[in-house]
Formats: sequence, C-alpha cells, structure tokens
Amino acid sequence: MNNERNGDEGISPDDSLYRYRISKREARESGFWLSLLANCNDLNQSASHRLDILLGESKQIVRILSSIIDNKQQTLN
Repeated sequence: MNNERNGDEGISPDDSLYRYRISKREARESGFWLSLLANCNDLNQSASHRLDILLGESKQIVRILSSIIDNKQQTLN
C-alpha cells in the first residue's frame, strides 16, 4: 500500500488520482489471492476464519479507495 501512502504527495492532482487507482487495483488483487486461499479445503477452521476477516478488510479498503477516487475526480471536474 505504498502507493496509497504517496497518493496525496503526487506531483499533480492527476498523478495523485493515478496513484490511488493503482492502490485500489492492488487491494483488489490482494482480495483475489485471499479468496483463493479461503477456498482451499486444507485449511483448519481458525485459518479459514482469519482469511475471512482479511478478505472483509480487503473489500473495505477497496471501498475506501473507491470513495477517495470518486471525491478526487469530482474536485478535478
């Protein structure tokens, strides 16, 4: 999430928006890999529960970044 940390340090508003979009894409990819792990049959109940929590947090991060992107797009227009 280094891209997210640097999002407001962009050279221009467009650069900042670009960095947030990259962060959102990375968060989605993390969710993808977590969902693959969660669907493994070899996981014990504790690991499965932790993966479900992480998957939920990944979805929340995507929603937060989506909101940031929407707000920044509105201020640019």
